[in-house]
Amino acid sequence: MMDTESRDFVQSLARGLQVIRAFDADHPSLTLTEVAERAGIPRAAARRFLHTLETLGYVRARARDFSLTPRVLELGFSYLSALSLPEIVQPHLERLSHRVDESVSAAVLDGDHIVYVARVPTRRIMSVGITIGTRFPAHATSMGRVLLASLAVGERVPSGPLISPATGERIDEGALEASVAQAALDGYAIVDGELEPGVR
Repeated sequence: MMDTESRDFVQSLARGLQVIRAFDADHPSLTLTEVAERAGIPRAAARRFLHTLETLGYVRARARDFSLTPRVLELGFSYLSALSLPEIVQPHLERLSHRVDESVSAAVLDGDHIVYVARVPTRRIMSVGITIGTRFPAHATSMGRVLLASLAVGERVPSGPLISPATGERIDEGALEASVAQAALDGYAIVDGELEPGVR
């Protein structure tokens, strides 16, 4: 239980952290009043904390709205830097796999390919053998297209002729660019039979 009555408890630090926690995925941008309400502190105090956080580079102000900057990631970096990416994502993959009853993987982009770094397989017959370290052309996989979508527009489609692993035919670069752009909008991608026939 939190001992907020201790002489060593720093109320202002606690309130500053409350202001940071007021922002989340559903509330990426907040007004001063909304920050005060969500943090449970007076409006005047919220204004001082936001000004301090803005001065330190943790908060960005635009018109009447405030939002966090990527600098807040520094606050958790010391903890995260001690963990590897597979260690971080594995519990999430396991929960998702159990929820959807499907194999779930995590991969990173390595040039024009993706490399699998974590995976939770299901007991099903599948002709594509995927283990940690498996590499596939990014353009032929849904995960690859999502990762390509995170790049700048001019860098999303690998240079040179692209060949379909499933058919051996050349892939239309314009169609691929459109697919990656759609993945950028949707936040996901669906690839049907482009890595291997029958694999979706």
